[in-house]
Amino acid sequence: MTYYPVDPAVLRASAESQRHSEQVAHARRAATAAEESAERLSSLLTAMEQNLAIAKSAQEAAEKSERHSRIISWSSLAIGLASLGAAIVAIVVSV
Repeated sequence: MTYYPVDPAVLRASAESQRHSEQVAHARRAATAAEESAERLSSLLTAMEQNLAIAKSAQEAAEKSERHSRIISWSSLAIGLASLGAAIVAIVVSV
């Protein structure tokens, strides 16, 4: 086997080239991961906006239901008082 001397500068250049290639590969993987993260954040933001719209809709429905319940309660009170008044009048007339 024949041994050929290798210049240390060539070895350093080769090692630097290898490191540079690895750094480029790492940078590409990091860029890909950042893009995927941005896509996931975008879909998360969309989902949160949809949830907010649903929550607002539910709140509006609850407020409408509460108003309806108040109207029914006051109407029931008025009918009860009218019935009480009619009963008192009936008792007074029958005596």
